[in-house]
Amino acid sequence: MKPCAPAEMPFTRESVIQMLGWDATPEVSPYSHMQIAEWCDRFWCQYLNVDADLDIERLLSVPRDVETQWDLYLANTYTLEEFRTKDFEVEQMPKEWFNDWLRQLAPQDPAARSLQLLDSLRSPQSASLGIQRLCASNKLPIDM
Repeated sequence: MKPCAPAEMPFTRESVIQMLGWDATPEVSPYSHMQIAEWCDRFWCQYLNVDADLDIERLLSVPRDVETQWDLYLANTYTLEEFRTKDFEVEQMPKEWFNDWLRQLAPQDPAARSLQLLDSLRSPQSASLGIQRLCASNKLPIDM
């Protein structure tokens, strides 16, 4: 596999969210999925043997998963010969995966929890369950 120029972003929670957002909309991203996956690997390694802030600790599994899924995606999609010769900078993982990773980070953000509630209200059968979950996650009494 040919190396690519590294994505240059600080190793912060905001950068993880920005990178995943770019991956979810690759047509406007300044970085390829390959660059973002490699950045996620560097992010994870940055905090591997360090007592990081709680915010960082909570999200570490997401960048690790992005990088791991990138490797698995390539390994399951291409032959060994293709892997040796192909330029993977233009390769893209499914956008839905990045949306899922963004949703995994959402429960940590109060505004994102509100968006999750709104999403749940769009489906009448899940509205009640969505409200119950939101109340439980915010330790609010449930009168239903």
